[in-house]
Amino acid sequence: MSRRAPWLLILLALGFVASESLRDTFFPSSAPHGAESEAFEDTQAPPHGAAGENEAGGPRLLVSPRRPEDPAGIAAREAALAAARAAAAAQARAALQVTWGGALVDASGRPVAGARIVLANEVESFTLTTREDGTFDGALLPGRYDVLITALGRGSLYLEDYVVDGVARLDLALQLAPPLTLSFVLEREGRGVEGARASLKLTRWRWAGQAAVAGQVTDAAGRAVFAELHAGTYELRVDVPQGPELVQTVELKEDREIRAQVPSGTQLSGVVRDASTKGSVAGALLRVVTAVKDGPSFVCLATSEADGSFRLLVPKGTPREIAVTAAGYAPWPSPREQGRVLGQLQGLAAGKEPVLSVPLEAGAAVSGRITQQETKAPLPGVSLLFRPRRGPNVHATSDAEGRYVLEHINPGRYQIVVETPGWFPEQPLELDIRAGRAEPIAFDIALLGARTLEGVVVMSAGAPVQGARVWLTGGGQIVKSARSAGRPLETFSGARGTWQIHDVPPHLVVAVRAQLGALEAVPVFANMKQPPAGPLKLTLAGTVNLAGRVLDQGTGEPVPNARVQLTPKGPPWGREGRTVTTDAQGAFRMEGLIPGDFDAVPRRGDYLASQPRALTLSADDAEERVELALDPGLVLAGVVSDTSGRAVGGTVAADGIPDGQTSPLRRSQPLGADGRFRLTGFAPGVYRVRVNAKGFKGQTLENLRGGENRLRFSLEPVPVPGS
Repeated sequence: MSRRAPWLLILLALGFVASESLRDTFFPSSAPHGAESEAFEDTQAPPHGAAGENEAGGPRLLVSPRRPEDPAGIAAREAALAAARAAAAAQARAALQVTWGGALVDASGRPVAGARIVLANEVESFTLTTREDGTFDGALLPGRYDVLITALGRGSLYLEDYVVDGVARLDLALQLAPPLTLSFVLEREGRGVEGARASLKLTRWRWAGQAAVAGQVTDAAGRAVFAELHAGTYELRVDVPQGPELVQTVELKEDREIRAQVPSGTQLSGVVRDASTKGSVAGALLRVVTAVKDGPSFVCLATSEADGSFRLLVPKGTPREIAVTAAGYAPWPSPREQGRVLGQLQGLAAGKEPVLSVPLEAGAAVSGRITQQETKAPLPGVSLLFRPRRGPNVHATSDAEGRYVLEHINPGRYQIVVETPGWFPEQPLELDIRAGRAEPIAFDIALLGARTLEGVVVMSAGAPVQGARVWLTGGGQIVKSARSAGRPLETFSGARGTWQIHDVPPHLVVAVRAQLGALEAVPVFANMKQPPAGPLKLTLAGTVNLAGRVLDQGTGEPVPNARVQLTPKGPPWGREGRTVTTDAQGAFRMEGLIPGDFDAVPRRGDYLASQPRALTLSADDAEERVELALDPGLVLAGVVSDTSGRAVGGTVAADGIPDGQTSPLRRSQPLGADGRFRLTGFAPGVYRVRVNAKGFKGQTLENLRGGENRLRFSLEPVPVPGS
């Protein structure tokens, strides 16, 4: 059982005991007022107030009517229940908290006193302050946090996804970076925009408001300055007077100035209607996002009038997002329609004025109950993420009875991810909502409680290793989904090399890995249906780096943008493969490989497929070097011109079936400025080459064998009507 999540069960049990005790005090012989208990339903007894048959065949009252209860009594009972639940929650939290701490120093190694350390996740935050000697510690709940450390006049430090586990850590030494400055200048038609309100916040900060920087207002020159910042990724938002909202992501590594122009706008209009009744929908919120190449995005909002119409001035640019929402309707467009609707808005970049017809549909309703699979007990407070293939995610959380409800969601296929640590589905969860479905969908979910793995990290001589990262791999889609939902499934070894991972799926085979710098352990497998009887031992050893180049087999020239795939072969089992891309010089590098046998395969779309190259990496050599070759195969090359001999721009494509194969082989590329093309990577076979150019008739050459490099295409213009 996860140490991050059992507080849910503890709270449920303690709250149940407290509520039973209080119920016996206030209602010694009756069920709670205004509710039918689960016991009636489970025994198929009629609900409160229903009539039954007596022995003589006449009606009899199963439960006598209650007198109206005094409101003061109701309030007192609810207050007592709330106090009991709060006490149970406090007791559960105290049982789960661990000690975390460290020491904070500046660039010269001197302790930093009075620094403020804030740890935050999606649920809550903790704040600590360093002492005179720079040390700090506190009791926290285990989990993954974002950490912001600030010291007045000394700079700051930001850590993403820092893991706090069940091991007391007093070995953390941090150095503060110097403060940075971001200057922002907003202009319209070459002149500064005064009075624009700019705000800045870290994009990854999870605790609302904690990472927001004090807002600034642009001066007469359109300038706003943010000082005393630390390095990180920020989201800059600017409310433009009588204009849209500007949004830009800023990667801040040094002092920086950003200049932005508000482009001229174009009108977007339309009408919002009910898809079923065709009636107008008033009060619908329209949100349109356009973006300028290598510049910011602009967010524009409008609300439909009483007749459903809307008009919106949108800055010229490429449309990135559009959404229309209204109470009682699913968002429009659906993920399947998003691309089509954005295509209708492409004219915004050229200043055209598109007109949209927006049909809103009620969408689907999904509800269900989340229970523990073994006991069938309801699970309150479990957070679910419904992730569609396209479009925004949808969230739901179970109530005190384990029930959740989602209303008005779009059709499509959703992957359902359990975000709450401590619980896993037995199989990956998916829900397919068909278009046009009107009836509610019932989707109950049964979850298994997580288990704990523990062990020790040692060197080959047996000495324990402190501070090694220990994490899980394997487990298929369930583990992948849990990790993507922010559940770390990892920890660090303590002072004696010991470690524990509490959030482990109870029914899968997982691999446990450990790493410290250039040292890594051979993965150890654990079948969680039959968990290991004792601690797992992870032995760190040296790893090997692999470096090399990919060359053209014919010319010997380096091949850039080739993908090199390295696949483990044979023991030691559990090693992971790697895939990297070559740089402009055809070079690649892979670090931290566990020694053993591998197959290396280079690939690029315009070369023939390569056979695996067997490699043996030994711990005796810190780095191995290798050269891999790609076969360019046969060539189809030539030139395209019009009937007067001038080069023509367009595209060229070739396809055919190589000898002895059944799968077709295809190649394509744009024509060069001189009309030339060169398609490579063909095996002997029969091919055709097609050329297309705007304003000209297409042309095809067939029955080519490959190896032709002097093909010529002379394209005739398409006749203009009436000429």
